[in-house]
Amino acid sequence: MKLYQGSNVCIEAIDLKRGRKGKDFGQGFYLNKQEEQDIQFQIECLTNELIIMLMNDYGMSMEQALDTVYCSNTYKKIERPSTGLYYQGAVYAMDMLKEELGKN
Repeated sequence: MKLYQGSNVCIEAIDLKRGRKGKDFGQGFYLNKQEEQDIQFQIECLTNELIIMLMNDYGMSMEQALDTVYCSNTYKKIERPSTGLYYQGAVYAMDMLKEELGKN
């Protein structure tokens, strides 16, 4: 059986103490059998990180940051699993977005 875990880093060992209390389903290490669900989770996490970065780095409102991300070609690549961009770190994706927006 193949199991998936919503992370973009290699998990060498499971440490249940690292889970955040009060988040999602509580502290723990969660797996699922659906690759699509795992990919969608990673897309959502990466997108949220980009929105927060735009708000913090460029003083955008949440609405501006949401529009910027969701209307970008970078987001189109993130949401297309075949590109593998959803699996990259937020800094890498943000560099792509900055280049697209002419903010590098």
